[in-house]
Amino acid sequence: MGSSVEYRQHMDECLRAAAKASSEEERNSLLQLAQTWHEAATNLEASNGLASHDGERAGHPAGAGTVNSCDERRRDVAEQILTLRVSPVRGL
Repeated sequence: MGSSVEYRQHMDECLRAAAKASSEEERNSLLQLAQTWHEAATNLEASNGLASHDGERAGHPAGAGTVNSCDERRRDVAEQILTLRVSPVRGL
C-alpha cells in the first residue's frame, strides 16, 4: 500500500493529463481517476487518524494546520475537476 502523498502525486498527474486530453471521453476518464486517487488518499489519512500530510509536504511540522490544509486541498481538487469538466476539449 502506498502513502497518501504518493496517491496525491498520482492525482496531480491525472489532473495534468486531463487538462491536455484530446477528447472529452479521455478527459472524463482521467478526472474520474484523479477523483479516485484523491478519495484513496483521504481514506488512508482517515484510517491512520490523520487529517492530511499536506503540512508535512509544505515543510511544516506534522499536525501543524493539517485540518485546514486538508479542507483547502479538497476544495482545490474539486475546483480543478469542475473547471476541467466544463472547459472545452483542446483540438475539438
